[in-house]
Order: sequence, then C-alpha cells, then structure tokens
Amino acid sequence: MVRKTSTHDKTSTTSNKDNNASKSDASSKKEPAADQEKKSTATDNQKQKSKKSSTSDKAKVTVDKGSDKSKEEEQDAFTVLIKAQASKISPKSEGSIGYELVKDDDGVLHLRLTSNTSSGNFCKTPVVLQAVIDILNKQVADKAFNSKIMLSVFQGKGSKNSNNTSFLMAALRSKEIGLTVADTKSPLSSNLSTTFKAQAKKLLAMS
Repeated sequence: MVRKTSTHDKTSTTSNKDNNASKSDASSKKEPAADQEKKSTATDNQKQKSKKSSTSDKAKVTVDKGSDKSKEEEQDAFTVLIKAQASKISPKSEGSIGYELVKDDDGVLHLRLTSNTSSGNFCKTPVVLQAVIDILNKQVADKAFNSKIMLSVFQGKGSKNSNNTSFLMAALRSKEIGLTVADTKSPLSSNLSTTFKAQAKKLLAMS
C-alpha cells in the first residue's frame, strides 16, 4: 500500500510539473506575439513618418520649382528689342558678352547682360538705359573715361561684381548700341562716339 501511494504521489507531482511546464510554454509563446505586434506598430509608424517626410520634400520641390518659374516669368515680362554679342573691351580677353536691349510693361528701356562665352561672373539684373545715358551725358567729349563710371547703375544680386562695368561698356561699344568707342591710346578706357547724341535719341525712341 505504501508503495502504491508513493507511486501515485510521484505521478501526481510529475503531472503537475508537466502542467506547469505547459503553461510556461504557452505563456512564452504569447510574449513573442505581443512583441511582434509592438514591432509591427512601430514599423507602421515609421512608414507613416517616412511618407509624411516624402510628401514634405515633394512640397518643397514644388515650391522651389514655382519660385524658379516666377523668376522666369519676371524675365519674360520684358520685350526684347535688340539681342546681340559684343567684344570684350580688353584686347587680351577671350570670348564675347551677350546682351539685350529690353522694354518693360511701362515702356522703360533697359540693358541686360545675358552671357559670357568665357570665364567671369556678372550681374544679370537689367539696368535702366536712361540712367546709363545720363552718366554718359556728363562726360566730356574727346576725353577718355573708365568703365567704372557705370558702377551706380547696377542694383540687386551680383551688383558689386567687378566684371559688371566692363561688360556693360562692351555692350555700349557694340555697333547695335554705339554710344561709346575704345580710346585710341588705352583700349580699356572709352570715349563718347561721334554720333552719341543721335544714337541716344534713336535708342530712347524705341520705348
């Protein structure tokens, strides 16, 4: 009898251990599922943040493109009357300067530097033609002057660039504009052209 009871107790103890082990296994199986759910939620949140960030970046690109388009439309607001190339004022300089004579919606004429076929930055903001002519009117006939007399006509971005005045003077010497000519003694200096007054009147009449 004692042996049977002992065997039964051992069996019961073993059974309890098995049940506890089973519960422990069941519990351990549930925990990874919970962790998996948390990971899934975290992944979803990360994806949502990524989508928001992507949408924000796209919005920024759209704004930038709109800004560039606005600048182009501003430039296109001018009517181009003359478009030409001018030789640089230094005989040693290579390339040419592209420029335009343009008219805004109010009929005001501007000279605009557009390109440089070699090296050298410059201001592309249009300068008022009348302001240029007013400065030239103050110069003494047959007396050479430096291109730096045109410093004040440049405004806006790049207005302090050292190439601005010499590039503008190149345009003023071109056959299409014809307001100045190279000085015979010093090519970097300029003189009023012999037809300055008539040419100035002709250009201003294009407004």
